[in-house]
Amino acid sequence: MKKDDRSAINPFTGKAAFDIINDDKFLEECYIEYNQIINQSKIIDNTPYGQVLRRVANNLINAVTNYLAKIGRLDYIKDYYDWEFHLISSDTVNAFCMPGGKIVMYSGMFQIASTEEEIAFIIGHEMSHALLDHTRTQMSKEKRKNTITAAARLGGLGLRLLGQDELGYSMMELSNVADIGYNSLVLKPFGREQELEADRLGMAIIYWAGYNIHNIPEFWERMSKNNPNTIDFLSTHPSDDKRIATMKELIIETENKTDFYSKPIIGKTNIKIDPKKIEINKEAHIIKRNKCEKCGNICKENDKFCINCGNKLKTEYLCSNCYSEVEVGDKFCINCGKHFKDNNRLCPKCGKPVEDKDKFCINCGNKL
Repeated sequence: MKKDDRSAINPFTGKAAFDIINDDKFLEECYIEYNQIINQSKIIDNTPYGQVLRRVANNLINAVTNYLAKIGRLDYIKDYYDWEFHLISSDTVNAFCMPGGKIVMYSGMFQIASTEEEIAFIIGHEMSHALLDHTRTQMSKEKRKNTITAAARLGGLGLRLLGQDELGYSMMELSNVADIGYNSLVLKPFGREQELEADRLGMAIIYWAGYNIHNIPEFWERMSKNNPNTIDFLSTHPSDDKRIATMKELIIETENKTDFYSKPIIGKTNIKIDPKKIEINKEAHIIKRNKCEKCGNICKENDKFCINCGNKLKTEYLCSNCYSEVEVGDKFCINCGKHFKDNNRLCPKCGKPVEDKDKFCINCGNKL
């Protein structure tokens, strides 16, 4: 089945990913890269470590398949995800899952992952990148960037031909800068938002597969204390206090979740809402809260710094129905579809409601 033969809506996000690339060519290039890696490596699938990988991969694939069957979206993987997994003999500490379901782990990963649960999280996280079409999105963004870059170069050349040398050189130089920062298919780092999405879906997948998820944050913290500059896996998977704090929240959210099937798994949802620490704007149907990005602590409305760690706070706005993160000015919640009233304009400085006609916030005096 080609990608165009299935629904464009991702079953895990409830929305279509940014995609402007040729699917056949994209998968062909992925498989060429995958086959080159496999053909040039020593495969040790029949070793004890290889059997661990086989057991984990099969458990996670079955968990994903069962989930999609329950929500009626087997079309997403049927005849499209050709699952395959191999363990490569190498001291390299890395693992990845290519689009189409090609899972590869290097035996060096067992140096830092000592339990089946830890292997499960690594593989579940990598599978999630593939299931969420993150690589396709990255490649689509790169294609768009290349298109813009080519236009900028042509524009710069045109300006030079018209005698505008200085402006033309500046535009061409700007287009050259846009080319910096893209790595190979396998080692291309994902963005922070994509990493957090893969954490969320990966946590759910290994939970469905019956693995213990309580030790994942400690495992990730232990990995980050190794030298990340010498570990390929860590160099493309940023590990910090904020991410570990989010993982701890995910454990509580996942284990307290009673319904995984009525709405998409991915959503900036945090069920640990303390009404005493937030302000509910009933007119706008938006919840405002101050959350510490470093330790995850939820603080009171007027707090400027976290009372737990002292870090400067960031104001977040949440849908009062499902607690997904929303932006000031949104008309609908993209997670649950709740309609926000027209007067949901908030002051960007203090978060108080303001009228469309207001030039200044009557609460803090901020210019709007």
